[in-house]
Amino acid sequence: MSRRGALAALASIGVGSAAIGAGTFAAFSDTEDANTNNWTAQSMDLTAGGDSQTTSITINGGNDIKPGDSGTTSAVTLSNTGGVSGELAVTLDSITTSENDSTDEPEPEAEYEDANGETTLADELDVLMWVENPNKTSTSGSFNEGSYDYAFESGGTVVTGGTSYSKELLGNFSGGTTWGSTDGTDSFVSIGNDYEFYITWSLPSDASNGVMTDSASLDFTFEIHQNTA
Repeated sequence: MSRRGALAALASIGVGSAAIGAGTFAAFSDTEDANTNNWTAQSMDLTAGGDSQTTSITINGGNDIKPGDSGTTSAVTLSNTGGVSGELAVTLDSITTSENDSTDEPEPEAEYEDANGETTLADELDVLMWVENPNKTSTSGSFNEGSYDYAFESGGTVVTGGTSYSKELLGNFSGGTTWGSTDGTDSFVSIGNDYEFYITWSLPSDASNGVMTDSASLDFTFEIHQNTA
């Protein structure tokens, strides 16, 4: 190899060595961790009369009633203390009637008899059950004040205030009837603010002797479900 060629070869080797040496230097780097905030679920908590479990509905004037008497229960306030509005569903769980067979005086054969040939108080007691928005009505506990009152018909439908609707016989209603939505679809009202539940009742002046000493009671379940429609 000529001297000129040897010098060129050395030059090439030198360049290659320089390149290899450059590869041993690391670039700056930095690592940071990132964490999400917590997912925190909102809540729905329905209370009836201030209780999350069971409450009693006071039937004003309901003891020892006689033909011609009437009244309205005390309000049961339905409140959602959570942060998510819920579609309301009201279920009449059961109607319990007691045919007490008064012995004070023979009870005549009644005009209205049930399957057992008896007349119970439910056969002659008229009722109107409804909920209302107390912030939108001028008189709480008075149905038919426009679109913020919702009455329950025996067939399971809801009637809005302002329409023609009157009381029905308690005996027309059946246990297990639900008004509103239990599957998250639109109901007749969404509970975000407070609503009040009432029952107005009356025993007609022409009620028969067949109801003497009889009694009747109702059990309800109030539910709210998030709207998933």
